[in-house]
Amino acid sequence: MGKTTRQPPLSIVIPALDGAATLPATLAALEEGRRAGLIAEVILVDGVSSDSTVGIAAGAGARIVDAGAPGRGRQLFVGGAAARGEWLLFLHADTSLAPGWAQAVARVLSDPAMAERAGH
Repeated sequence: MGKTTRQPPLSIVIPALDGAATLPATLAALEEGRRAGLIAEVILVDGVSSDSTVGIAAGAGARIVDAGAPGRGRQLFVGGAAARGEWLLFLHADTSLAPGWAQAVARVLSDPAMAERAGH
């Protein structure tokens, strides 16, 4: 019988508008979650950026979703609708994740009582 592999649980959704200055650090911090096997996908929802936000995200392997217009609420909605992961983690383009964030998330996801409190 074949071994079933489980898809990583997190879709990371990043709404952005002209976030080129801060986005590289945010994307780099996600590497910890990739190594831990937590991240199914990274989605950048662009609000019609005029800088290199989209190119930076695409270069890092993010799926680009065009929100069609600026507006944080719209970007969050569009990104959430496009996500395929079991869990959604919304970050801003200037979010600084602390070292150890992946361990904390893995702990929450592995404990049904904690996961229930987290909104699953």
